[in-house]
Amino acid sequence: MNEMLLSGEKLLATRPANLTFGFDPEAKLPDGSSANKAGSAIELLVRVAPQLVKPRSIGGKVHITSFRIYFASHRLNTTHGTCSIFFPNIVFEEPVTGVFAGQWVVKTATVTHRFAVRDAKELSQLVRHTRENALDVEALKTAVNGDLEKASSGITPLWPASKPTAAQLKGLEETLTAKKAGPIQVVGLMNALELLSR
Repeated sequence: MNEMLLSGEKLLATRPANLTFGFDPEAKLPDGSSANKAGSAIELLVRVAPQLVKPRSIGGKVHITSFRIYFASHRLNTTHGTCSIFFPNIVFEEPVTGVFAGQWVVKTATVTHRFAVRDAKELSQLVRHTRENALDVEALKTAVNGDLEKASSGITPLWPASKPTAAQLKGLEETLTAKKAGPIQVVGLMNALELLSR
């Protein structure tokens, strides 16, 4: 994990976990605009992700750092990769108690991440405490933009231009629908774009 840390980032906790994803087709970005704004990469992802990312659990480890929640699948999965949920993107996070103990839900504007993990309440408290500390969002954005693979593995070839042309968006859509990107890369790309669109 240490090789995946961004500059100045510290690892705080690690737990085995399973992760599933969900999507909100009516998503709003942090600036209040609709994620469905035509002609943007995030709009394309919000539109195509529900067809590409099937509801299934991915086994691996969840890491809590000073900047993000970082999930890495284990090598026994058919789905390989990593993705980051950056603290500035989190709009809701809560451990779920009830019949299924150990559930932890973390939502961003565009993706719902559901972890099956032990000590969900403890991890939630750690994230809340860590998010209380001041975080230089511009420095985080620069670090992520400088090394996309540390944010989420496999997203560099998918990364759109800052103002993508219609042809570039069509190319990205073709790449995604041809399943040249796995579910974890699609979600990782969504989370990175959400951070960088702040």
